[in-house]
Amino acid sequence: MKDTPELNPLQQVSNNLAKGYKYISDAKYRYNVPSSNTKIDRFNPDEYTKYLGNNFSSGIDRDDARARAQGAWAKLGNASMKMVGLTLTTFAETFTNITVGTAEIVNRTINGVIDDNYSAAYSFAGFYDNPASRTYDQFNEYLEKAFPNYTTKKEQNSAWYENAFSTTGAANFWGDKFLKN
Repeated sequence: MKDTPELNPLQQVSNNLAKGYKYISDAKYRYNVPSSNTKIDRFNPDEYTKYLGNNFSSGIDRDDARARAQGAWAKLGNASMKMVGLTLTTFAETFTNITVGTAEIVNRTINGVIDDNYSAAYSFAGFYDNPASRTYDQFNEYLEKAFPNYTTKKEQNSAWYENAFSTTGAANFWGDKFLKN
């Protein structure tokens, strides 16, 4: 893999302008807008700097480059963190659903009878669809964003058995698909 020198932000802007790009920036996002095209390539640089540095070349597939730059140990570590969180929330949810879920069923039943729109299915869904369960789900979604496992296009388009035993997809398969779940 050929090492490319890291460009400072001023050089990046200059290079993009030389290629015919307009450079627009706001507090969080950078935009590379080809002058002859109306399509805007919007991305959050913070999502890429950990693995790509500040080199956001417009000619590369940033998602693929980021996936290739994330090492196997980082992928396994991120999957392990998500596995621990998922295990803890699943364990806790079992007990909180008994109390919070039962209270939600009673609440939905009483409100349904009073409002004359009682539905047994809706009431009993409160056992697993309640504020505590939604909080656990939000926490697990947070972990997915905080500890991401990036996949290359090749991994996404390959069969599971190809990823399980390949040098490029094994860490994601065994860590994020198998171990975590």
